[in-house]
Amino acid sequence: MNSREYFAYISCDTGLFYPLEGKYSILKYTLEPCKNWERNQHRGVSNFTIGFPFNGLPEKDPTNSEEDQNYFKNHQTAIDEALLFVAWLSVATRKSLRLSHVDFGDVQNFGPSSHEPIEEINRDLMVKAHRIIENAVEGTYEKVERPMYESYIDSEHSLRIPHDFPSLSKKLFSLPSEKREMFFDSCLSYQFALLNMGTIPSVSLVALVNVVESLMREEKKSVMKKFRKFFEDNLQDPLPIEKRKFLDAVYSSRSNFVHKALLGSGPFRGPIYMGIGRGRELKDQLSEFKALVNACMINWLIRL
Repeated sequence: MNSREYFAYISCDTGLFYPLEGKYSILKYTLEPCKNWERNQHRGVSNFTIGFPFNGLPEKDPTNSEEDQNYFKNHQTAIDEALLFVAWLSVATRKSLRLSHVDFGDVQNFGPSSHEPIEEINRDLMVKAHRIIENAVEGTYEKVERPMYESYIDSEHSLRIPHDFPSLSKKLFSLPSEKREMFFDSCLSYQFALLNMGTIPSVSLVALVNVVESLMREEKKSVMKKFRKFFEDNLQDPLPIEKRKFLDAVYSSRSNFVHKALLGSGPFRGPIYMGIGRGRELKDQLSEFKALVNACMINWLIRL
């Protein structure tokens, strides 16, 4: 079956915080700020739009029932690609970004989102549908130093994109498929951790440990040795004794939450738990651990 080139516009959600200030062109992706709108029954929160070309199946032949279904297949292809890019952007900016969405029970619909054949795209209609801010200035990139443990971009009130994001994106998309898949898996886990840190912190800790496990799946060592080696390879070797103790404590917390929850002898911890003694300790662990994991993820990509 012949393919056809389309152009997608997918709206992204920063939860009405951290607006994108300026327009960015990164590889084939264009990020444009939108006029903020809140979620209703038809659409999710929208703060900026990601636009990009992609190859899909032929659509809209009323005499061909297979092609009649291709619109939905193409739409899912665009959504899947946007999901990965935004997860990677979430890692690079350390912000809990996601696609705009509306939940219907167990079903999650993404939107506003749309695509059209690239030669038929109606820019004026897309601007109106996605409330794109026209004539936005070119965005500026934030100078950062690697490895970046702490940075004022974490506390900024707008979405700050690091200066090396375009070059790192180019490197990421040029990786062999297996390495690229490993890294995207880790990005999705990191994004999940950020999105759930305020509501289910123990699950966020598990997700952050899963980032490490995703990137160390090729190592033939014990779980704990692989865990430590990830930080030794991408942070500092040998690790200072206080860092080794901290990482041991993190992994112990992760194991404790997972085993108790899976065995039904204890719950995953929610936000009320964060206000008491052990909860405050978990909050501090999460804050430091997410910064270490983020720095190591970027350095893992740089080192390849």
